[in-house]
Amino acid sequence: MSARRPIPTIAWILAGGTALALVALDVQLLRDHGVQWFFRAGDPVFYRAVARAPFGNGHSVAALAEAGEAPYRYGRIGMPLLAWLLGLGRPGAVEWTLGALHQLGLVAIPFLAATLLDGYGAPAIGGAAVLAVPGLLAIYDRPYVEPFLIAILLLAVIALTKGRRRWAWCLVAAAILTKETAAIALVPLIWHELRMRKPREAAVWAGAVMPYAVWAGWVRVRVGEFPFLAKTPARAGALAFPGVGIHDVLVQKSPDHVIVVVMVLATIAIGLAAAWTARPFVGAGFAAVFALFAACFGANALRYEGDTLRLLALPQVFALLCLVVGWSALRAERPDRADLALSARNTDL
Repeated sequence: MSARRPIPTIAWILAGGTALALVALDVQLLRDHGVQWFFRAGDPVFYRAVARAPFGNGHSVAALAEAGEAPYRYGRIGMPLLAWLLGLGRPGAVEWTLGALHQLGLVAIPFLAATLLDGYGAPAIGGAAVLAVPGLLAIYDRPYVEPFLIAILLLAVIALTKGRRRWAWCLVAAAILTKETAAIALVPLIWHELRMRKPREAAVWAGAVMPYAVWAGWVRVRVGEFPFLAKTPARAGALAFPGVGIHDVLVQKSPDHVIVVVMVLATIAIGLAAAWTARPFVGAGFAAVFALFAACFGANALRYEGDTLRLLALPQVFALLCLVVGWSALRAERPDRADLALSARNTDL
């Protein structure tokens, strides 16, 4: 991808169209229900509590649920902290800034997807496919972290393809601060450097977890527990050994167990197949590892269809991009597909 390649027109059209649609929907909801509607239930309630006091002791979060929720929620500081900064530290402003970041993420995803595809010689209009990802459509009116996280990772891929590895490192580190499971994105990056016999570069990528580690230490001191050890069902039931969560929801016959299991298995299969077809594409590694990670979802993450759709949005977005890149390369019968890989020619960190 050329560092000076212009942004395709279709990327602006997709972003503009998405923004207009969201504004129309949001205005209606704000008029009928007010801004509180966006924080009526679920994780957004906790994000708002953290954003109101990002350096607090967790009492505001603990008041909403059991005490163990506080360190767990404070561990995902990325979006709440940015919302607090945008609101100039005013607690009353974070509802609006959190909502704005959420909407910005939804607008950015098709824009970045189209830009990324165009840089690989694939049809930029393929970026419109991400607008059909069910998990994104289902949460347009609630500021969950997934759209914001996906946008950060797409930016990281674009930075990598342009050789801007320092920016990519910073973006991956920010993604991990946003949601600790984003650390999985480091697996293909580290693996690539090890294959290229560059242990130093692999170690640098591994260092992208350090900002999160420092913050986790702060949470331990300030709130009382490391986020990844928090004693709360929301954390303990979120992950399991591969296949265990799927087995549990089938045995327990949770409300949406059939459709949930079908969605997870389909996402894994399509994600791996798509990543294989677009192997030289930088995002293929992300598609593969996040698809495989879906097999590690615990029973708590698979209990309801809506929650599962939201969690599957990330691997589905990257899988769709891989399908477009792979299909485009196959259609053009390009012999130079290896040139799409993250190569040693990129600028070192």
